[in-house]
Amino acid sequence: MTAATVHSNLRAASRQHLLAMPGLPTLTDGSPAVVWEGKSFTDEGTPFIRESFRPISSTLKSVGSGSTIEHRINLLWTLSYPSDDGTVAIEDMAGSLLAHFAPQTRLSYGTDGGLVIAAERRPILTEPKWLSLIVAITILSYTTN
Repeated sequence: MTAATVHSNLRAASRQHLLAMPGLPTLTDGSPAVVWEGKSFTDEGTPFIRESFRPISSTLKSVGSGSTIEHRINLLWTLSYPSDDGTVAIEDMAGSLLAHFAPQTRLSYGTDGGLVIAAERRPILTEPKWLSLIVAITILSYTTN
């Protein structure tokens, strides 16, 4: 595990883990309705999930040769559902995400790994056409310096 790859590999691990979850909303072509950071997306007026992967800190935890760096990452899944559908579907998806990314869930990709240390949901925000709800996941990882 290296500080050079930990963030990109944990992003890939979180994406793989999400795609393994049953019941994701889908587009008309059957593909998962997920808006990946940095990729274009055409809203079809149906439920979708937006990814936001935010490295928060990389803190030196020991000094000297082979010292340890602690990496803390916030992963935000923003759920967007048509407001006409009511709140049951968005609440159910938030619950599924919380269970799938429950604390102590291990994420790994390539040579890097991390551990989910917190999972929480925020209140539903109501807009004229959409309901949105954020599920926040905190990931902790360690690399050598």
